[in-house]
Amino acid sequence: MKPRISSLVTAWAVAGSVALATPTTTADDLVTLTPTFLAELVESARTNHPGLRAAALRTTAAQHAVSAVRLWDDPMFRFGGMVGGDPGPDLEMEGDLLYEIEQPLPLFGKATAMRKESEAGVAVAAAEESDSLQNLRRSLVQTAFQLALADETLAIGREDLVLLDRMMAFARERLAAGLDSNLNVLRLENEKARREQQQTTDTLQRDFLRTTLDRLLGGRPGSPWPAFALPDIAPFVPFTDRMIELATKYEPRLQVLRREIEMAEAGVEVARRERFPEVSLGIEGRQWSGSGGFREGAFTVGLSLPWFNRSRIRAQVDRGRAQAEALREAASDYTLSVRQELFRVWTRIDSARREALLYRDAILPRSAQAVDTAMAGWSSGRTMFTDLMEARRMLTEARLMRARAIAEQHLMITELVTCCGLGELDSLSMLLPESDASSLDAKPASAIPLRAPISR
Repeated sequence: MKPRISSLVTAWAVAGSVALATPTTTADDLVTLTPTFLAELVESARTNHPGLRAAALRTTAAQHAVSAVRLWDDPMFRFGGMVGGDPGPDLEMEGDLLYEIEQPLPLFGKATAMRKESEAGVAVAAAEESDSLQNLRRSLVQTAFQLALADETLAIGREDLVLLDRMMAFARERLAAGLDSNLNVLRLENEKARREQQQTTDTLQRDFLRTTLDRLLGGRPGSPWPAFALPDIAPFVPFTDRMIELATKYEPRLQVLRREIEMAEAGVEVARRERFPEVSLGIEGRQWSGSGGFREGAFTVGLSLPWFNRSRIRAQVDRGRAQAEALREAASDYTLSVRQELFRVWTRIDSARREALLYRDAILPRSAQAVDTAMAGWSSGRTMFTDLMEARRMLTEARLMRARAIAEQHLMITELVTCCGLGELDSLSMLLPESDASSLDAKPASAIPLRAPISR
């Protein structure tokens, strides 16, 4: 019996080392989510996503609206004839055909105020377009990280299945040698069935994320994607005044609110200038239809009388001022919420980083050591089967928690960069004090990278 036990121990040691060391996916098959690759995705979405194209067209329409503002209104031409009774005017002497042309004058800055309101509308449309781009960039990058986490989860599940197969083969060897009961084999079969079921669920979730990524890129769902790999743990990001300054100044939605305030104030100026009258110049002429000879002419000045609507004009001005004040209050409230959101996001980044470091440096190595110890002990009969199963569970959980912590850190970094309104050429180093920024220039910590073309 001793040679039989010795051969089982050797086989188990080899099987266990293979289960832990065999890669499920080669490095060539994986695409790591680097800033350059994410930039390619963003650039592809910029040109292909219909929502961004619609936002760009709205900006173009607003620009055309500025050009459509008229400085000079169209002149008015009138033509008519005169008839007389008996006795009546001498139409041959005074003329029986009447011609008149009237031209409104661009006085009191009304056209200028309307043009400024239209220009403010262009600024609003441009801010909304930038907001749409930032939100799409955030959704796209976060979906890519979620997809990388799904691929990592599937890889961990495959490794667990390999380990379970090795354990089942060894358990059957022990059962055949009379060293173990059939209960352990049944438990391993149940564990494998549960893991296979979880793999199916995780595969469906991965496929859904791939469809979501295609949707965000404006492409056709179902196109092939390689397996994604999570990047390394990002460096520590301190909470600085620089971060608050950028967020309260460049947060995309806050930019839209500020442009809307400017547009509302421009609308108040347009309404205020309605108090001034409309002035027009006219020229009038008469001629006799019999001979076509000119008889007389006149110059006229037209003047509207807006004073009868003074209360309504005042109400329109007050309405515009109230709207502008409401937008200012909304911007102030949103600024406070941005500060709160900024601290929440930073807290989650820091928490995820510390958790990822804990699992990478402490929990995961100890869990792997526990599996090795439990395997060696079970093969020699010194460790219970339940201890081995618990060690396997701890190892799988440690792998999953490390991957989730890394993904969470990068997801929240994307939120942070979006909250601070950083553009495509910005990096995480912009959020740090100048003394600390130089140490991060060469590290791909930001999820919002440079622009680059993409080819799929």
